[in-house]
Amino acid sequence: MGHRVKINDIKPIVEIPDYEVCDISGGYRSCSIDYFPMVGNIIDSSATIKKFPSLINGTKIDPDKFVKHKNIFMINGVGGRGFLFAPFIANELAKHITENKKIDNNISLDRLFIKWARKNRANLLRRDCEHI
Repeated sequence: MGHRVKINDIKPIVEIPDYEVCDISGGYRSCSIDYFPMVGNIIDSSATIKKFPSLINGTKIDPDKFVKHKNIFMINGVGGRGFLFAPFIANELAKHITENKKIDNNISLDRLFIKWARKNRANLLRRDCEHI
């Protein structure tokens, strides 16, 4: 139905011959909680929290010390600005992989991992107790 509204809005401006809508599809655009893209080496959350248990209490840990999965990287969360962000972010990731260039904190996965660990503190503590 939404396509009819748009067509009806432009009919006074542009002459539109008879038309038939053959197919309508939709999709999701992934985005992060802070609307910034996410790029970097995937963090091994279990190993990192095991290594730094105080992280879930809010202790600041240098993200360079997080345990990361070897050679597993991601780019995600570009949302509706992927056309603009994707080339820049892909270049940042390529430089990170080939030149060991640090990824800017504003787009690094580290920022979201720290928030996730603090937010999921109760679940992480419960999971640790089940292993005892």
